[in-house]
Amino acid sequence: MIDLDDVARDISVPSDDKLAAVGELCQRQIELEREVEDLESILKNRKADLRRVSDELLPEAMLAAGGLLELRLESGEKIAVTPVYGGSISEANRNAAHDWLRANGHDDLIKHEIAVSLGKGEDADARAVTAALQGLGVPFRDQERVHPQTLKAFVREQTEAGVDLPDVLGAFVGQRTKISR
Repeated sequence: MIDLDDVARDISVPSDDKLAAVGELCQRQIELEREVEDLESILKNRKADLRRVSDELLPEAMLAAGGLLELRLESGEKIAVTPVYGGSISEANRNAAHDWLRANGHDDLIKHEIAVSLGKGEDADARAVTAALQGLGVPFRDQERVHPQTLKAFVREQTEAGVDLPDVLGAFVGQRTKISR
């Protein structure tokens, strides 16, 4: 039989000072988490502001001021307008974009991502998959995609060569200012 009085004597209750310290630290953590959330929100907004100035407002202002592509400030910084290239193949345009790339000799941009789900203890299957994936009857996913950096480089290369790209590639060309110190 358990004597509850003995158990109660063995339980140590923290002092009021220790509980107060824990409470203060809890409150401090709550305050810091809120502050971090606020700062992250401010940073996100400032990055959007910076992107708007560097990608739109300043390049447009420099070009409107006599086609300036580069200038040096009295403080020593150099500002240059540089081209920016990009592309984005949406899920809806994936097949059409891949068809266009294949038809125009750029099928080497398309990569296959094959994912296989194997459980714990299936190491032998994992080794065999590389030799005969389909022969194992293991479910897998084969997804074709063009890596975003590869597409960006391709858009730059083709645009600079004067090639018109189809809309399905989501190609875009813009301007951005870059500051060198």
